[in-house]
Amino acid sequence: MKKISRVIIAFALLLALSVSLFHTRASAITTTERNRNEIYSQLVARGLTKAQACGILANIEYESSYNPNAWYKNISYGLCQWQGDRLKVFQDTYKTEAQRASIYNQISYLFTELSGKEKNAYKKSIVPYTKNTADEAYNVGYMFCLKFERPLDQKTNPVNRGNKAKQLFAMNFTATTSSSSAKKT
Repeated sequence: MKKISRVIIAFALLLALSVSLFHTRASAITTTERNRNEIYSQLVARGLTKAQACGILANIEYESSYNPNAWYKNISYGLCQWQGDRLKVFQDTYKTEAQRASIYNQISYLFTELSGKEKNAYKKSIVPYTKNTADEAYNVGYMFCLKFERPLDQKTNPVNRGNKAKQLFAMNFTATTSSSSAKKT
């Protein structure tokens, strides 16, 4: 009887550990998916097609993995890894560090840039691509990388982001009703 009790207890502990590990992994995935879906919803709510939104999403994935709190070497911060003068304007506008700002504020600032100092990036990476197709998603991802993000590697990065945009275009996104999408800080 003791042997059976020990086996049952060992099995119960193993089962509990398995459930705990699964739950931890699922939570990490859920946060990334929730952020991605929230960003997508905000981009589309501002009038972008799915292809255009996926092109920008691909760049955000490479820049920050959809993490609004991302930072790199104390140089670049937030979803789009703002730095230099662009980071200073963000911080002056929202009175907070970019990596502490909500997804809502970061996407709002992205559109502030696209209608202001980065208007050329908007005209060359989003405006020409109005067809809602996977190829257009690729084009937006590629051109947004070159014109808005402007990475050092201008050969590989745009291609990778264009391909990621095509993958994202094939996905189904769920609308978000996250409270952070309505937060202003």
